Amino acid sequence: ARRRGDALLAELEAEEEAERAADEERERKGREREEMRRRATDKAAGGGAAEPEQWWLSYNVTRGDASGREVAKWRARLLRFEKIAKATVAGGERENALRLAAQARQKIQQLTGEEEE
Repeated sequence: ARRRGDALLAELEAEEEAERAADEERERKGREREEMRRRATDKAAGGGAAEPEQWWLSYNVTRGDASGREVAKWRARLLRFEKIAKATVAGGERENALRLAAQARQKIQQLTGEEEE
């Protein structure tokens, strides 16, 4: 009878361990899904680890090219605003992104025009 009780106890412990492992696996998969959703949202918003929004910070300024980094910065902003304008469904947000993109284009023209003079 004692062996039978020990066997039942061991069986119950094994079942509890299996349940715990299954719960942990469900939680891990849930966290992974949330992470994937977050990454997809970041990517749709124009961010993402592959293409950092402030890549221009690593742009090396050489002699005679002081405004090159500034132009690169404004081009990055322009791309970001264009992505937002394409991706968004809210009219006001799209309007604002288009307005900011136009300002960025104007600034790029101003900066590149100054270089040519």
